[in-house]
Amino acid sequence: MKLRRTKSSLQTSQSRTPKSRRSEVVHSYYTPAKQGVDQIDNTKRRSASKPNILRSTLVKRVAIVMFVLFVGLTVSVLSDEPIISLTGSQAVTSTERYSQRVQSLLGSSVLNTNKITLRQESIERALMEEYPEIVSADVTTMVLGKKPLVQIELLDIPLQVSSNGISYAVTSNGRIAGKTSEFALLKNTVVINDQSGVVYEKGNAVFRSDDVRFIETLTEVIKSKGRGVEYIRLTAIPREIYVKTTDKPYEIRMFLEEDVAQQIGSWFSVEKVVGEAGGEAPTQYIDVRAGEKVYWL
Repeated sequence: MKLRRTKSSLQTSQSRTPKSRRSEVVHSYYTPAKQGVDQIDNTKRRSASKPNILRSTLVKRVAIVMFVLFVGLTVSVLSDEPIISLTGSQAVTSTERYSQRVQSLLGSSVLNTNKITLRQESIERALMEEYPEIVSADVTTMVLGKKPLVQIELLDIPLQVSSNGISYAVTSNGRIAGKTSEFALLKNTVVINDQSGVVYEKGNAVFRSDDVRFIETLTEVIKSKGRGVEYIRLTAIPREIYVKTTDKPYEIRMFLEEDVAQQIGSWFSVEKVVGEAGGEAPTQYIDVRAGEKVYWL
């Protein structure tokens, strides 16, 4: 009797197929058998990319440094056109007197074209040496500005001395600041006629500071009495001054070494006692140089 394999037996036989055989991958004609995959070595690629990163970082840093230097140099550049500010006795002159000289000093050195290397002390010293009326000079720079700021403090110029046909401006410390014509704004000064024959030069000390105050006090007292000063003159005799008022025909001979208030008091006393009470008014001079003793003629 011939046996027939049933469907169930086929299923049973298939289930008995070894597991390893069932897990095999079947490849078609179009799908080649799986070969071994080559391992790609990335070590060379990684090592080659590091220098590129370093170079890129270095370039960026150099660019930043160059930019900072450029901005710094641009901000620190100075022009030779200064801003000049005057303090103190501003009425004696204008900034034009100093602007050209300051520009010349700024242009005298390449170091003065930069805020960092600006030779401030050299410029300040040169200005004070050249202009006797300058008390102090201060050269500074501004963070955002390119023009240097020059602040100048000036002395008063209360006197003028006329000698050999030339008039000179005298500072409050007794030095010749220059010719009067150099000070266009000069006014309300006391004019002194020097007949001693002394030759004056810019920067020379012709009076002491006490002498200047003596003359200023003298003229103020005379004006406070409602009287005017016709002239004050110097003679060849050292430390003497002769004063003439507009209302009297005589001079007052005074000594710069003695107290001005005492001499003025003696002068006014003589005018009152002798002129008004005694009827012996002076015609040529009143001499108060000897202290308590007063002479007149």
